[in-house]
Amino acid sequence: MTLSDYFLTSLSNIRKNRLRSLLTIVGVAVAIGALTSMMSFGIGLQGNFNEAIKKNRLISKITVLPKESDGKKLPVTDSIITIISKIDGVESVFKENRIPTKIIFNNTDKNTTIKTIPYTFNKYFTPGCYLAGGHFESDSSHSLIITESFIKELVKNSDSTLKDNIEKIDSILPTLIGTKITVSVITIDMSIMSNMFTAMATLMSNKLPFRDSLITFTISGIVELGTMSDFGTGVYITETVAQKIPQMNFENIWDLLDKKDVSMVQAATVYTTGIKETESVTQQIKNMGYNARSILDEMKELKQLFYIMDSILGAIGIMALFIATLGLVNTLIMSIYERTREIGILKSLGAGNWQIRKLFIIEAGCIGLIGAIIGIPLGWAVTELIDAILFSTLFRDVQEEIILFSFPWFLIIGAIIFSTIFSILAGLYPAVRASKVDPVKALRHE
Repeated sequence: MTLSDYFLTSLSNIRKNRLRSLLTIVGVAVAIGALTSMMSFGIGLQGNFNEAIKKNRLISKITVLPKESDGKKLPVTDSIITIISKIDGVESVFKENRIPTKIIFNNTDKNTTIKTIPYTFNKYFTPGCYLAGGHFESDSSHSLIITESFIKELVKNSDSTLKDNIEKIDSILPTLIGTKITVSVITIDMSIMSNMFTAMATLMSNKLPFRDSLITFTISGIVELGTMSDFGTGVYITETVAQKIPQMNFENIWDLLDKKDVSMVQAATVYTTGIKETESVTQQIKNMGYNARSILDEMKELKQLFYIMDSILGAIGIMALFIATLGLVNTLIMSIYERTREIGILKSLGAGNWQIRKLFIIEAGCIGLIGAIIGIPLGWAVTELIDAILFSTLFRDVQEEIILFSFPWFLIIGAIIFSTIFSILAGLYPAVRASKVDPVKALRHE
């Protein structure tokens, strides 16, 4: 018998016992559907994570923070930034100051944090990051980049008719480019603090020696939240403009009384030329005594987490497939009893034990293959249903695209191969049992 003869004979036997074979195939299909849908969830989460890293160039980003050493704070200064910029593999490095502010827009206000970035940082903003407008007009212009979620909150609070009309808010975002917006920062009122008696009188009257400084900006661009992996930042301005904004450069009363180094910055951001350089540059900065963090540190832990999650989801799916193969074993054993006379005839015509085993093994493989072909679309349909339910309920207000389930080709092909091989393994016992049938007794079997 040729291989095609084995396949045709196996399919013919499956058709003879339609109900039993159908139930077995359905069991395998459900198991494969469960396995692929669970694995696709893990793959989808990893895909979202990898896409975010690629989009925001997180793989080449290092954050440098001050470090406590022997009870003394080791600040990040301009001179340290200059030294870091000369390290091999560093593409660019800049200050990362954050300014607590209040943004005023159309008679409404909201607190946020402004982050300072260089004017040349436009090369790190991919074209898809901008939902409207573009980069700063110039290095010294009073223009700002604002996040989508933050401007939407301002718009909704300033106009109650837009509160629940997300689509209308999206449509007016481009019209906000060029709009004036006011930034309010709290500063020390030196007219009070310069006079000791005035300062004491102010404090004794339960008032604070602070005042609001108002600066007018123009919106130049609107970006997605987390474009620079800064989910607590609502507004970006250039370093040059930030230097002109009055700020309280102290963390406690002792910083206020002492002469604090004006060149000290809160943190620095370093961009490297690649993943290998990120590892070496991070280590060199740590050797300088500073805290240096990169996404690589978190990726190691996340990869382990994804591996554990995929293993758990895969194990549940494999258990379902194992239960389905028990039904397959039962189907083939019942087939042996029903085809005992047929096996005897084949052996009397010269068929060897291996040929008999091959016949049942291929039949088991065919059941697994058909079950996989049906199960994969079934698993995909289930994930689409779950997607529709989640995005109409829990994720109804999420604006950016999130892929919860992913069916790459390697998952589809792997599921088909895995189901076929698993079914073949399940068919080994019935196949061996069928090959041991005595042809003489089999021919007498009714």
